[in-house]
Order: sequence, then C-alpha cells, then structure tokens
Amino acid sequence: MLDRAFRRQIRYVTPVPAGDLARRVSAQITRDVGAVVPPYALHLPAPEVLAASWAITREPVFGAALPRVLKEAVGAAVSATNACPYCVDVHTSTMSALDRSRDGEALAAGRDDRMTDPRLRALVGWARATRSPGSPLLADPPFSAAEAPEVIGTALGYHYINRMVSVFLVESPFPTGAGGAVKRALAWLARPVLRASVRRTPLPGAALEFLPDTGRWSGWAGPDPVIGAAFAGAAELFERAGRRVLAEPVRELVLARLAGWSGERPPLSRGWVEDAVHGLPDALRAEARLALLTALAPYQVDADVIDGFRAGEEALVAATGWASFAATRRVADWI
Repeated sequence: MLDRAFRRQIRYVTPVPAGDLARRVSAQITRDVGAVVPPYALHLPAPEVLAASWAITREPVFGAALPRVLKEAVGAAVSATNACPYCVDVHTSTMSALDRSRDGEALAAGRDDRMTDPRLRALVGWARATRSPGSPLLADPPFSAAEAPEVIGTALGYHYINRMVSVFLVESPFPTGAGGAVKRALAWLARPVLRASVRRTPLPGAALEFLPDTGRWSGWAGPDPVIGAAFAGAAELFERAGRRVLAEPVRELVLARLAGWSGERPPLSRGWVEDAVHGLPDALRAEARLALLTALAPYQVDADVIDGFRAGEEALVAATGWASFAATRRVADWI
C-alpha cells in the first residue's frame, strides 16, 4: 500500500500498480529503497514506463565506483538547474543524512562556495553545467573514465525524473509554506530513515530483468555494461510507449524542436507552444502541447493541459515519459 502522505503528493494520476509488471517493479523498488516513493509511484499506471524510469535511476545510483553522497549531490544539482524544488529538497536532505555536513544546505541555497568538500563542489559544478552545452566543465569533467557511467547516468536519470516530478508532484515533500528552518528541522528528524534507505547495497543489474535486451547504448555508458544495458532497454520501452500514445507528427514535432534546443528556458508565456502546434490538425494539438511542455518546460504543465489530453492515465504517463526521455537524450548528446 502506498503511504497516504505519499498519495497526497501526486497529482493527475491514481498511484495503483497496473498489472503484474508494475507489481514486480514495485516490489523491487520497495526492497531496494524502502518504499515506492512518489517519483516512482506516479509511473504506476504505465508499467513499461515505470520499469524504464526505475532502471535508468537505479543502476547508476547503485554502482560502486563513486560514493552515494556524491551521486546525491549530482542529482540535487541537476534538479536545481531544472527548477525542480521537490527533488532538490529530497536529495539535499539525503546528503545531510549521509555526511552530517551542511554541504546539502549550501547546494540548495545556490552557495556552492560554502561547500566544504572540494570533490563534491567540483561534481556539483559539472552537474549544473549539464544544461549548458559547450561549457568547459563538460569538456574537462571532474571524474575518471571508470566513474563516468555512474556520474553521467545519475545526471541523465535526474534530467528525466525532474520533468516527471514537475508535472505530477507537488512542489515539495515538506508541508506547504515550510521555510528554511522548518525544512532543516524536518530533514534532521528524517535523517535515520533517509540514512537507512540509502545505505542499502543492492546488487547492480537487478532492474534489467524488466527490460528488453537490446545491447549497450553507445558512448558514455561504454565502460559499464549494466548501465549501458539499462539505458538501452529503457530507451526501447520509452519509444514503444511514445509510438503507442502519440501520433507520429507529434513525435516528429517534439524531436525537431529538441534538435534545435540548447538548454535554454522557453518564455514564461505559453505563446511559444501555441505557435509550435499551430500547423498540426486540431485533433493533435492537445497531445503535442503536453509533450512539448513536458520536454522543454514541465513546470508550465497545468490542469488545463492535462485535461486537454483526455486519453487516460496510462497514456498520460506514457506520453510524458516519452517526452521526458526525449529531452534527456538531447542532454546526453552534449554531455
């Protein structure tokens, strides 16, 4: 059963496992993390998308090349860059639970200069740069070739998760209106639970059982066959989901827009979306609007955009999952 407090954090979908695959993935998440937390629970209506999202986040995080606190910092920094306060709150709190320092608070405040760990500070700088193609930090990363699959995989996993969280979850796991002092107090109280959850040491590769065997994803994941297989198999599942619920002209429009995207934020007005979908038939504009916003400005998705889609919860998660992963692959191009 999903905790009632978790359910209250999820919008637009009912977090109930839809079939055997969703139940099996949920069982593994519970074993490895302690609970089906909201960023995974929101995927429950679409089992293949749940399996794909779990694989691309599980396998880099549970690798052994890099300490967990450093990967939590990468996830938090990517989340800050993507304006995902929910994920920033979760992962900076987890950092504090792991190392008992105030580096997580400094990261959340955008004060990287106050971080006491120079290695962590360097990785945070790189993670913030993953939305800036051409950054010198991407050309000269602060990690070895052996560490690269875990660091890059973690960053890409959060570029995906941030988009889904921005669409489907409330702004923060902490109570509405909680200020910095309240958040610090709640994070301190949660330390034992967070520490226990991240000190589990599951074996790498377990999520691969839920994915098709397609071979490695080329490039950055090359040195790690498990992470490579996770992203390759997940890519196939996301693509299947997109083909099933989004019309080909919509997918082509999103991919064309992403091909010219270099990490910039679209205007606050949604006029850019209306201009982009104008050339499509009326029947396709709602799904194109949802997919474009999810890929490029997920914080602009609101109830009207969701209601306009009108294709059911499984299709909603599948469409947004495809769009989120399409944007993630674009980020991978310049990383």
